[in-house]
Amino acid sequence: MGGARKKVPGSSYAAPVLTGYLARLLSVQPHTEPLLAKCILKRFAEPYTDEVAGPNVWTPSRRV
Repeated sequence: MGGARKKVPGSSYAAPVLTGYLARLLSVQPHTEPLLAKCILKRFAEPYTDEVAGPNVWTPSRRV
C-alpha cells in the first residue's frame, strides 16, 4: 500500500474513520464528555470540496 491515501465522500467511508479517531481520543482521555468529544472531532473535520465530492454531492461552490 505504501501509505497512499484516497479521499472519498460519504458517511459509509467516514463512519469507521471517525470511530477510530474517537477511540483514540477516548483511549488517552477516557472521561471526555460526549459533547466535548464531538467538538474536538468537528474541529479537525474537513469540508467537502469539488475535488472530493462526487456528481451526486452538493457543495456550496457547485451550482444547480
